Amino acid sequence: MATTTTAIGITRMQRVVPVTTATPDYSDGDCIGGLLTFTDFAERDSGLITRIGIQSLVTFPPVIVHLFNAFPSQSTFGDNVAPVIHANDRDKRFRSILFVATDILDAGIGFFEASKYVSEPFQFQQGSTVRNLYAALEATAATNLNSTSDMAVWIGAELN
Repeated sequence: MATTTTAIGITRMQRVVPVTTATPDYSDGDCIGGLLTFTDFAERDSGLITRIGIQSLVTFPPVIVHLFNAFPSQSTFGDNVAPVIHANDRDKRFRSILFVATDILDAGIGFFEASKYVSEPFQFQQGSTVRNLYAALEATAATNLNSTSDMAVWIGAELN
């Protein structure tokens, strides 16, 4: 998983490339790329996610991005299988964002992207020294990625 982080003042943007499966195809409800870790996302305890996006080298179906403010240790997010969010991890999930077909743009030259403006506050669990955010992509229809690095997910935030 490749990660890129940019910090400008109190603005943070981080991009993660999940390791995906080229075959077999992903089905409705499958996790794409397993659990994604946005490492050391914030130096502070809280912030406001302002944008979230997906970039891909192939067209992709509508997807749900599940966001977590702490490691969902009792849940499973295997690539190309349905994610299972354990009851003990539900409080760690603070938002699920649906990207529908009309959100996905053909940016030309074999590049597709979707992004959304959101205004979602986040706060790390009290007493935690880990400042990671976690995400899981869930397919809502069948899709086939051509290689193991066709997609990237990014999050932009303002830090408190």
